[in-house]
Amino acid sequence: SCERRRSAAWGTRRAMKLALLLSAVALAAGEPAIEFLLAADAADADDASPNTRECGAIALNASLAAGLANCRRVFRRAGRHESEHIAHGLHRWYVAHVHVPAQTSSTGAERLKRRAQTKLQAQRGVAHAHIVQPAGLRRIPNDRLFTDGLQDNLAAINVFDAWDVTTGSPDVVVQVVDTGIAAGVPDLQGALWVNEGEVPGDGVDNDGNGY
Repeated sequence: SCERRRSAAWGTRRAMKLALLLSAVALAAGEPAIEFLLAADAADADDASPNTRECGAIALNASLAAGLANCRRVFRRAGRHESEHIAHGLHRWYVAHVHVPAQTSSTGAERLKRRAQTKLQAQRGVAHAHIVQPAGLRRIPNDRLFTDGLQDNLAAINVFDAWDVTTGSPDVVVQVVDTGIAAGVPDLQGALWVNEGEVPGDGVDNDGNGY
């Protein structure tokens, strides 16, 4: 129906924005990359190992044919939750890096990126490809804990680069992989999600997502 098509299109646009954010934050300064979307039928046939960001044969061959390196999934496989990734098309997004030799001019570097993008776009199974550039702005929050220097841990997770892309959305879920959190922090009140697929403390990956 028209409603289902609109919903699918909205989901794809939302996934594209989130994929662009993750790739931009993950890039090293000045390191260009191409992000690409596999066609639905190509993604369904991709045969990468589960629970990793590893590229399957279709994505890997497409990136190599375009002269790209370090192909990986933007959204890692999620074990028993992978069906939700698939439902929103997140399993179709990949990113690979463009090699720009040292001393290459900015014009030459741009030419290399555009050439790689064009070649990748022409590969079998690739529905879309675009260049991802690292962010270069800086946003400073008005959070008192930040301005008082009480959150020096933020630099360790490159959060400033993320803020240059977005300052947050209630539609985004953040996963914290750590030994623990300070649950009493005001920012976390009413915002914590509990994975009911895991049994706390049993040492078993109950939901099969690799953690």
